[in-house]
Amino acid sequence: MLPNISWEFNLFSDFGAFLIALPISVGLILALLLAVFYRIKKGLIPRSFLIFLFILGFSLLFLTSVMLTILQYQSFMSGPIKYALPPYKPLSEYFLGYAFLSFWSTWIVGLVVTGVVSIYWWIVKKQSGGLRINSKEILIFMLFGALAGWPAVMVYVFFVFAMYIGALLTLNLVRMDSERRIPILKLLHRFIKDDEVRTPIMPYFILAAPFAFLLSPTIFKILGLTGLYIVPRLFY
Repeated sequence: MLPNISWEFNLFSDFGAFLIALPISVGLILALLLAVFYRIKKGLIPRSFLIFLFILGFSLLFLTSVMLTILQYQSFMSGPIKYALPPYKPLSEYFLGYAFLSFWSTWIVGLVVTGVVSIYWWIVKKQSGGLRINSKEILIFMLFGALAGWPAVMVYVFFVFAMYIGALLTLNLVRMDSERRIPILKLLHRFIKDDEVRTPIMPYFILAAPFAFLLSPTIFKILGLTGLYIVPRLFY
């Protein structure tokens, strides 16, 4: 349930709430679609398909931001705050900053955060022989980071690391139990390829997305970090 924010949203409350929730809803659908596709194709998802989803996701974010900006302008024009708009004041004095902070900055920050992390992985870690990541994985990572937006992107990155590190630790334990003496680990042996030299991170980019989308509001409430939300409309 989205909060009743203030009078300026009353003009388009139903449609505005739909637009605000749309990126998260689409993100959940894409996560499910990619999980199924990854399973069917055994990890061999075509680059062209990922590029299509990447463009689709960012087109959605751009269009929803444009529509919310227009609706907010129309709503402002019907109230006393119209005196902060043309012809009384230039757009740059108040409205553009408000619209950017409310409808654009959240997903842009999500994109920047995942972009910076990707650059670090691609350049620094690749040269040091650490985590290896390919361009297809980066597309998925940045797409879900943008759809999650700020500050949920931090939860997304955390879950990616937690899941991946947990998988690596489990993998090492399974390989150490080569004689299959531990019953719990014995069940996992059939999923391990002995000749595999790289544990792909792509499935964890996909699996972490729903957790970030659905749990980040609760996590920030519990931690008392709701102030990280740029605008209260993102908190439900």
